[in-house]
Amino acid sequence: MKSENMTAKDFFIKEMQELSESGGFRQACFVCKNFKHKIEENSLLVGFSVPKGSYATILLRELIKPANPIESGF
Repeated sequence: MKSENMTAKDFFIKEMQELSESGGFRQACFVCKNFKHKIEENSLLVGFSVPKGSYATILLRELIKPANPIESGF
């Protein structure tokens, strides 16, 4: 933010407080809990919990990505 001359106050809009954010940090990695999986008729069913502020889609992306993402065009 320093290189862009920005501060946390730049994310606060007085006229539209419902759109304003105070900002914060997210964990780069996390540990999921209660991971369960089941294979049914060519389908993989998964269940898990992630910490507040984490995205479940990050874990799902890791589960479904190909063995060699570069060769697969990612």
